[in-house]
Amino acid sequence: TQGFLTSPQLGARNVPKILIVITDGQSNNIARTITEADNLRKKNITLLSVGVGALNQIELLGIAENEKNVFNVKTFSVLDTIRGEITQRVCDVPEAPEVKPCTDNFLFDLVFVIDSSNKLGSGIYEINYVFVSYLIRAFRIDENSTKVALLLYDGKPVTVFNLTSSINIIYQSLVSAPNKTINTNTYLGLIEALKFFDPVYGGRPNANKAIIFVTDGQSNDPINIIQQAEQVKNQGVNVFTIGILPEADDVELSIIASKPEYNFSPNGYGNLVSLAGIVSDFVCKAPPAI
Repeated sequence: TQGFLTSPQLGARNVPKILIVITDGQSNNIARTITEADNLRKKNITLLSVGVGALNQIELLGIAENEKNVFNVKTFSVLDTIRGEITQRVCDVPEAPEVKPCTDNFLFDLVFVIDSSNKLGSGIYEINYVFVSYLIRAFRIDENSTKVALLLYDGKPVTVFNLTSSINIIYQSLVSAPNKTINTNTYLGLIEALKFFDPVYGGRPNANKAIIFVTDGQSNDPINIIQQAEQVKNQGVNVFTIGILPEADDVELSIIASKPEYNFSPNGYGNLVSLAGIVSDFVCKAPPAI
């Protein structure tokens, strides 16, 4: 496809290059699809994705990179109803949010701990996974660089995947990760997250250790959570917290975070994904916890 847009014979050099991807299914290799989309963007090609049917949004966002460049319709027969929206985007496509590559540190064990109780309503849990997929783009994912783990918590912690350097496992797991809705037992998530840094679960003794903690509610046991947070930080782990307003307790999360500046408070889930570049930059530049 990129040949049509980049070859001297077919692709005009001084005009915007836009590729619109229309699909009614999921690719067999999500990681490869997103990698190829990134390669096209490096050639200054803007991608828009159109999903037909009930598709998972992670791959569509991975292709388009900017959520405003993703469109969804129920069937092919109603594609014409979004013609005006797509035309407008083609005429005025903004730059995608920038996630800068992390070059300061290369050896990271990065654990995402996500509150899946969804205090702000059902149907929005996928945004958490989209946020994860954006943020990890800042890091080189392999055995000698960054490894990633994902833990969900509410009434009981659930491991989605242990520390892994397989980008394909990460993306496939994000697509199939469950949605749970019970309670916000924050301290259980932090306690469980510590185990990932053990070699049994893929942890590396010489890696920089970080937890990125995302919640849209308040802990059911605030005294216990503060004690557990101190225990985690005393194990040499940097803790970054993201509290989705208006339900998250910003004061509590500032205490849980390793430093007050490691706490972020987006106003609603609609502003979570845009934080990926900012949070990844803080994680990248944070000195190892002692």
